[in-house]
Amino acid sequence: MKIITITFMIIAGLLLQCQEQGTEATETSLNVTTVRDEATYQQAITALTEGVKTDGFTLKSVKIDDDELVMYIEVSYGGGCAKHTFDLIWPDIILGIYPPQFSVVLNHQANGDTCKALLTQTLKIDLTNNALNLDDQSIKDMTVTVINGSNPDEKVQNE
Repeated sequence: MKIITITFMIIAGLLLQCQEQGTEATETSLNVTTVRDEATYQQAITALTEGVKTDGFTLKSVKIDDDELVMYIEVSYGGGCAKHTFDLIWPDIILGIYPPQFSVVLNHQANGDTCKALLTQTLKIDLTNNALNLDDQSIKDMTVTVINGSNPDEKVQNE
């Protein structure tokens, strides 16, 4: 019985090690917090200009689903052993031009995850709660530029 237990532990360890060796996984999750506050937004922009960065990730794309009024942001990052979270920081002031155009900052918290699996995740942000104070048509027409909180030179814009 002891041999079976030890064998099982070795196999489990090898499987976990494979995850740390750079395998790729894709998942869809809602582990993003949205914040709409001008002071927080300005702090995020200031942090980026001063070189203060969040945990590393890559922005792949951003898309607004016109039918559901949902924004999808696809990201990739290394990890696989802990839960990662994202904060999407919106400005409080949206210019009164049509269609609305503004930038948001996406920050990443890896929670100390040092595993090496390459994860791709699609973050889903519900825009129907009207926190933007925009009508449905304005949300469908708006242009959002997402700034990477770990690399301010990396930005993506919805199509």
